[in-house]
Amino acid sequence: MTLNNYEIREIQASELPCLEELVYEAIFNPDPSNPYPQETIYEPNVIIYWDKWGSGKMDRCLVALEGDKVIGAVWCRLLNGNPKGYGYVNDGSPELTIALYPEYRGQGIGTMLLRKLVQQATLDGFKGLSISVTKGNHALRLYVREGFSIVDDNEYDFILYKSLQS
Repeated sequence: MTLNNYEIREIQASELPCLEELVYEAIFNPDPSNPYPQETIYEPNVIIYWDKWGSGKMDRCLVALEGDKVIGAVWCRLLNGNPKGYGYVNDGSPELTIALYPEYRGQGIGTMLLRKLVQQATLDGFKGLSISVTKGNHALRLYVREGFSIVDDNEYDFILYKSLQS
């Protein structure tokens, strides 16, 4: 699948370290002039999204490439352990994470990544997908447009869910 000069495909083992960088990009910061410390990605509630990738039976990851450079990714992982993920909805639905480097945002690449992962998760028989979206994050519009519904609303986040079963 391509959009102009971009390719979407499953992540390769040699590219797994990029998840560590991309999870940082996935954390919405309402004040970019005051960035979160890089160490945030090692906190227990964040590291579960990327550490030991491929160890879970529902781990799926697609990358977007420009040439041979990873410019973004979308991945899902079942996070029903302790701690549960920020967007936990049920034990049968993995949580979605999506990230693009800033210079690649707003070009339709995220939409393409999301659609491809939803398609793959549906084929794999997943019950649904969930995601936690920080209030004020403009990406909320993308998820709603792509069929996700707000199922919970807490002080900082919306929890969205898309059923994949008919």
